Amino acid sequence: MAPADRGPRDSPAPPGSLRLRILSALVLAPIAIAAAWFGSPWLAIVAAIAGAVMAWEWAGLCRAGGVGRVGANGVGANGPGASGTGASGGG
Repeated sequence: MAPADRGPRDSPAPPGSLRLRILSALVLAPIAIAAAWFGSPWLAIVAAIAGAVMAWEWAGLCRAGGVGRVGANGVGANGPGASGTGASGGG
């Protein structure tokens, strides 16, 4: 690929990006493991929070920062039983 063909997706990551990712993993991994260990209702709560954060991030990527209606719908769709396998017992 020629240098002129490089788009924004091919740009290098900021210098502190790896350090931030490692620190995030060190903080978030014990929370996820503890939620899985203790089970219901903690696993459902952590999964709902993670889903809401992911929907917020996705909306930010899609709408350049504004959650808007798409992001709010995504957050509202997350929660126990939203996929049919949560606390509702479906699945």
